[in-house]
Order: sequence, then C-alpha cells, then structure tokens
Amino acid sequence: MRHPQWVRLHGRLADCTLLPAPQFCDNLTVARLARQVPGDLVECGTWRGGMIAALAATLPGRHCVLFDSFAGLPDAQDVDGPAAVHWSQHLRDHDNCSAEERWVHEAMGRVGQRDYDVRAGWFDETVGAWATMQRPIAVLRLDADWYDGTRLCLDALMPLVVPGGVVIVDDYFDWDGASRAVHDHLAAAASPERLRTSPADEFAYLIRSGPRPPDPRRSGS
Repeated sequence: MRHPQWVRLHGRLADCTLLPAPQFCDNLTVARLARQVPGDLVECGTWRGGMIAALAATLPGRHCVLFDSFAGLPDAQDVDGPAAVHWSQHLRDHDNCSAEERWVHEAMGRVGQRDYDVRAGWFDETVGAWATMQRPIAVLRLDADWYDGTRLCLDALMPLVVPGGVVIVDDYFDWDGASRAVHDHLAAAASPERLRTSPADEFAYLIRSGPRPPDPRRSGS
C-alpha cells in the first residue's frame, strides 16, 4: 500500500473498526482531499470509533463529532432492499453492530484526540439538534446503513459541508437504501455534486460544490 503509516494506524485501531485495512486506508485517502478545508470531522454511525479516530489522526487539529445509538441498527425496511431485510431479520452480526460507548473514548485516546463530542442516541434524536449550531463540516462520513438514517443525516448535515468538503457514503454499494437515500437527497436539493468512487472502489463519495481538490487517482500526495 502507498501509505504504510496508515496500515500501522489500522493495526493500532483494528479492534475499534469493522473495516479491513484496504478500505480503512481508502477512507483516509479520500478524506485527505479536504485537508485544506476548514471544519469539523463528523461521523454518523461510528461503532467503536476506530475510523473517525484515524481521520482525527490524519487530519489533526479539528473538532470531531461522533453520532451513534450504541444500541445497534434499527430494523431495515422494504426501501432498504431484500438483502438488508434478510440481514436485519436473520443475521444481525457483530451483535447487530452495537458497541459500548467506552470504546470510542478508548479509540480517541489511542490517537491523542481530546477535542471531540459524542452524541449518543438515534439520529432523529441527535443529528438535527446538533445541526442547529451551524458548525462547518470538512469531512462527513456516513455509515448509517439504511435509507432513513442516511437520508436524515444528509438532509440535516449536507448544508453544513463547506465547499471542497468531502462526504463519504460507506454503504452506497452495499445496501439499496443507502444509495436511494443519496439520490433522493441530491434530487430534492437540486444539488450538482457528482458521485465518485474511491480509489480502491470501496465506497462512494462526493465533494461539496466549490473549489475542488485534486482527484486522488492523479495525486501523488
């Protein structure tokens, strides 16, 4: 891999993330496109906090906001697609993606990040209230899985992403609901942003309209 330091970082946080090293590093490659953009690092669906801890280490000096129920995922609905409904009804692995909140503090401690805010609860209880503070966002990482959560977070937080900021949609290629939520949000907002695929084809992302950083496929940084 091009960034062995990120592989080592993954090793330090491996018990705090569900992402394998290639996808973990792919997230950091894309997030670094916003390294010159002011704003917070925000993650919706943080599990044990390993990925946003890595973002904090890679884009230092920023306030981080972590949204998670810590009670696992709600039931998938028909809009999320048959695969999601099957997972929701029969599999629910990783203890339904639940985690104890203590893990996120452990992850942040491992990278020396002290400037962070944990918003525990369902997204409809936490995201809108935080959004009223109108804090600018440089990187918004969505790992909400289903349609309702993804759409809610996009509607509330996308207006706060500054020009040149990055929005990562972890589940875009995994669950029908996540991809539908992205397209429904962009259509409703009449947004011109284009969806892009991460360098290793792991997830989808977009860059908020405005001055654009270079494409990571062409950047040697």
